[in-house]
Amino acid sequence: MGLISRESIDAVIEANDIVDVVSAYVRLDKKSSLNLFGLCPFHDEKTPSFSVSPGKQIFYCFGCQKGGNVIRFIQEIEHLAYPEAIRHLAVRAGISIEESRDPFWQERFEKQNLAYEALKEAARHFYSNLEGRDGGEARAYLKQRGISRSLYRKYGLGYSLPRGNGLYSWLKGKGIREEPALDAGLIRERESSGYYDFFRGRLMFPIMDTQGRVLAFGGRAMTEGGPKYINSPETLVYQKGKHLFGIPQAAKSGTREWFLVEGYMDVLALSRAGLDNAVAPLGTALTDQQAKLISRYADSVSILMDGDQAGREASLRAGEILEGAGLHARYIFLGGVKDPDDYMKAYGAERLLEALGRTLDRTGYGLALLRHDRGLEKGMTEADYRDRALTLLAAEADSTKREIYGGALSRELSVSHRAVGEEIDRRRGLLLREQSPAASEPAIRNRRPAAAKRRAGDGRSEMMLLVMLADDPGLVGKAPSLSETILSGYSLNADVRA
Repeated sequence: MGLISRESIDAVIEANDIVDVVSAYVRLDKKSSLNLFGLCPFHDEKTPSFSVSPGKQIFYCFGCQKGGNVIRFIQEIEHLAYPEAIRHLAVRAGISIEESRDPFWQERFEKQNLAYEALKEAARHFYSNLEGRDGGEARAYLKQRGISRSLYRKYGLGYSLPRGNGLYSWLKGKGIREEPALDAGLIRERESSGYYDFFRGRLMFPIMDTQGRVLAFGGRAMTEGGPKYINSPETLVYQKGKHLFGIPQAAKSGTREWFLVEGYMDVLALSRAGLDNAVAPLGTALTDQQAKLISRYADSVSILMDGDQAGREASLRAGEILEGAGLHARYIFLGGVKDPDDYMKAYGAERLLEALGRTLDRTGYGLALLRHDRGLEKGMTEADYRDRALTLLAAEADSTKREIYGGALSRELSVSHRAVGEEIDRRRGLLLREQSPAASEPAIRNRRPAAAKRRAGDGRSEMMLLVMLADDPGLVGKAPSLSETILSGYSLNADVRA
């Protein structure tokens, strides 16, 4: 047995939901808005005073005052030392832990703790800058963006001074050496000599875990020129694919319905509208680890990324990842604006809340994007629009949704519902054969005989074309350039005319 690494301790805590662990020992059946309650296992009582917070992942007894995280609970209930409690939970979760007698692990553990301390002091420094006499420009910028003092305090925002070593000097004054500050990604070393701050002249967003520890920062420029955002590098305590901005606030929101947005300012925009249950990835696409983290606190996620092509693709990919983590994913499309922050500025909080309530499934989101693009793309003909819409509907696995969306499309295009349904079925059959020829055979065998007959060539559209050709065989040679004059003697629907 040896020293357990910090990563292993964090992994054990993440893998063991405190509600699940405590429920094996305590019946939790009295709920408040945020907590679960039961009879304390550590002292005799008749009225439940033992509470468990799913959001904070802690327990606390108002009777005997015992409390802590999941490791502390196992220590108390099983009478184990701290390392044994960690090993107990690792076995429970079926994960392996890193532990070694090698001095390397001891050194790493100590370096991580020193890095956490440097980050905590950095957050205090940035906040004091924002509140102090040097923070006037940053406060004015936040006010112009509609961000109040209470809001920036809630998310711990700060300001990095434009001078080259303001943070470095602050940390030295707090007794923090250069090495922990370097390990935390807060300072850089000059090639010649000395050190300088990594962040300078930026609005600072602290990135925290659910335990409230500062892990990293995002820095936003307040003027044009240069990169808009600079983010902390990956360090001993921070891997950007594992964490989310806004998760401490969302975990305390008391709801299991969350929003996934693109950036820091979008999280703040939703909070301005009264919604603290929003989180954002940290400069990357959503990862499996981030989705798993969300699933500890939420059951469903409404995805609201930017409206550009990159944002759309990120939304669809995020939906797949969230559903893979067992979450119910929905989509929100804000037509005409880039993101919720812009929508908030343009229309206000009430309209934003209304828009956030109009969620879509994956197919509905695709159709909404297509309709929006149709209004913007001058080159998109009705035939192009119809073709793309039919392809989208053919990819929908739910037959009821295909029927509903197909009916809406037929009314929109003034085409018979049956014709639209037949074309969706035809395209879906082709799609299934492309994906898995063997799997598509039962679906083909189970199609209605009448539908199969129509697809064989005697549907209404095909019959109309045959009638036209029988009446005037010369139309065959004119197919590439039929004019309205030639077609004027026939009553045609949109499909046949196309």
